[in-house]
Amino acid sequence: VKECGTLAGKSPVSVAAACIYLVSNLSSHPKSTREIAPVAGVSEATINNSYKFLYHDKDKLLEDKEGGNCKALPSP
Repeated sequence: VKECGTLAGKSPVSVAAACIYLVSNLSSHPKSTREIAPVAGVSEATINNSYKFLYHDKDKLLEDKEGGNCKALPSP
């Protein structure tokens, strides 16, 4: 994420929360923003806002070798 500059200027906590949301949706145990927000200490809106940028750059950020299916990601 840092190398791509996708979330440049966002707080590290916001970036981490959005990444957790993205990766959890690629796994067999997806988590909602409602579940992640209180643990990360950010709002659901913050996660959703950052996730929009990750989703837009998903093809650049995720490669086939990562084992994730980009089609499984919810659209923002």
